Amino acid sequence: MARKKKEPNRADELIDELLGACSSPEDILGDSGLIKQLTQRVIERALGGELTHHLKAPSEKDNSRNVSSKKTIQSEQRDLDLSIPRDRKSSFEPILVPKHQRRISGLAMRNTLKRWTRPIKKWKAATSHFAILFPEHFPLDS
Repeated sequence: MARKKKEPNRADELIDELLGACSSPEDILGDSGLIKQLTQRVIERALGGELTHHLKAPSEKDNSRNVSSKKTIQSEQRDLDLSIPRDRKSSFEPILVPKHQRRISGLAMRNTLKRWTRPIKKWKAATSHFAILFPEHFPLDS
């Protein structure tokens, strides 16, 4: 049976275009390489989208964008210097990179799971371990 050819899409075309400008592995994986730049820009765009969504809420009709603050977070690639958008009333709570956090939750969970040397059979223990490391994601019910 013949394999189906993968139809090119816009994302593949953009990746090919970006990689075309790279002449060495350092251009892709280096301190200011393509992967770090893309990661940083995608996170900043997502945070901007979160703020836009937050400001559309009826309770936020008198609120607006203010400035952005600098924050350094840990990622799989390296530390990323992000520009976190803020609102005038300081009511915006980012989900992707919460206030007072220096690590992205998904990356933190993945790094925690990498430390386990065998497949996880006891998810309750894994979840408990994660809850101890990141208690802000597991609020206690009163």
